[in-house]
Amino acid sequence: MLIATFGPTTAWVGKKITRDGDALILEDHGPISAQDIMEYDRQGHLVWVNDGTRAWIGAKAKGSQPSHAAAAATATAPSKTTEAPGSTTGAGSRSPPRKPTYLKRALLLAIALLVVTNVALLLLIAGVFRGPSKAVDSVAQTAAPQSQASVASGGPTTAPAASWPAQLAGTWSTTESGAQTTKLSFAETGGQASITGTVADGRTYSYVFVGDTMTANWLDRTPAVFRRQTPSSEPYLGAYVWTTSSGTTTAVVSFSDKTLALNLSGAPVTVSSALTFTIAEDGATLSQYDSGTKMTTVYARQ
Repeated sequence: MLIATFGPTTAWVGKKITRDGDALILEDHGPISAQDIMEYDRQGHLVWVNDGTRAWIGAKAKGSQPSHAAAAATATAPSKTTEAPGSTTGAGSRSPPRKPTYLKRALLLAIALLVVTNVALLLLIAGVFRGPSKAVDSVAQTAAPQSQASVASGGPTTAPAASWPAQLAGTWSTTESGAQTTKLSFAETGGQASITGTVADGRTYSYVFVGDTMTANWLDRTPAVFRRQTPSSEPYLGAYVWTTSSGTTTAVVSFSDKTLALNLSGAPVTVSSALTFTIAEDGATLSQYDSGTKMTTVYARQ
């Protein structure tokens, strides 16, 4: 069963992490621990099958200790930010980065000890001058401003929202008269996302995202391959460009809250349009707006 795939932030792009019985397997490397998988996730290297799988692996990581073999695998994972482009060892394979030192872990441990010490001192001082019952109030009042400061500084207070393939995943259909597209499908698997539409006569069109490319299949047209120019921190988002003898078409893909936007502009004019897909708060309906036809169509989840 597929768990996650390495994304474009690492030279291992496309490598899969799968589940075989109770074992977690890293492609071409063998068994890997849940803790090491979550370490890759914290570094932003993984594209998950879905949020449920990520939460399950996270729970396993909290209940286990890293093995020496898994630690070695983590130390040799090639990161694009630390690996010299084009460097090779042996038969043309990329050379792994140098193993990380223990400086970072030692620093984190020192910070944790400092926090625990400060809390203990606060409890002691509050207990001496205000009594046991007031000591608890003091700690609570001290913690509240810290939480507010975290929000003000942009620190994460809740888990990040799921990406658009995860939020819109599934098949949606409409029975509205005059709707050009009768069915929409959103899917993601193995580091690849897709938007597929079915028109009234049964033909389909699609937008397929893999790495830094977006392939547009517009019904009977020859597929158009767009190249991403301005990658986003989120997968599949950014500005994509397709250049032909007729000119250049730009596709800007963005996702905010519960709305996915796909804006096409430039030549050929016949494909210039803006599509937005917005999922309702209850997750039961999806609205599509097409600037070309100036129509809004509401779809229900199948």
